[in-house]
Amino acid sequence: MKLAAKIVFVSTMLVAVAEAASPTTPPKLLRVAGRPVPVSCLEILSGMDGDSRKTPIDLRTCGDPKRKPKAQADGSIGYEIPEGGYFYYAYVGKVGGTDILSLRSSGGGSGHFTALVGVRQDGRLLRWVRDYAGGDRCNGGISNESVSNGKLTFDQAITPYDLVDLAQLKTKLAAYKDLEASAASCIGVVHLNGDTAHWTGVTLTEKDWSDQKGWTDNYRYQACFNQLYRQTVATGHAELDRRGVAAFGAAFARRCLAAR
Repeated sequence: MKLAAKIVFVSTMLVAVAEAASPTTPPKLLRVAGRPVPVSCLEILSGMDGDSRKTPIDLRTCGDPKRKPKAQADGSIGYEIPEGGYFYYAYVGKVGGTDILSLRSSGGGSGHFTALVGVRQDGRLLRWVRDYAGGDRCNGGISNESVSNGKLTFDQAITPYDLVDLAQLKTKLAAYKDLEASAASCIGVVHLNGDTAHWTGVTLTEKDWSDQKGWTDNYRYQACFNQLYRQTVATGHAELDRRGVAAFGAAFARRCLAAR
């Protein structure tokens, strides 16, 4: 065998091994009857209308083959929509016979949505099974999703209102009245196992969280929350387990609610 041929052979083998080992794009979700499945087949999975997704996707006839997919550095694959917006997805792993996909989408407006969706393939049909979690930026945006030993873990963005709500105070607060809760007010992430009902702790991500006009003016407890948040981060307590979240909530109730 000539040297050039050997190089080509080895290079081909390395590419094949790398593709086989990739955790992001299992062939069965990308091909049917030996042909690539248009990524646009999966765009319907990012919708919030459960009824429309109950109809199985026929992988032989679905999608728009004119929308050519491109791969991203994070392992996702998808396309930009000419009219505005985008759709990308990545394969996360399998849990209990269900394949989990991570979706990123936008209709061209201010919303940037992420979601974890479970699907199952039955021959040429792809069936939506369930939604695990999802949201728009700070309102439930997904990150750090992974499957290890058949278990799903992921992070979900939280707002000031969400953090206090996790503490389960006896006093019920109102979003956008008592505390900021918009998709532009990320103050941390909650760490989840399997779904949104099972969480282990919170990471406070904003080291320089400051007062903002319109929030501290309009929301009853926002200024007090901000002070407590800054103090918590400054004293090295940005990582909170469930007890830490409860303690933050108790301090908020003592310092902010009782003062009004």
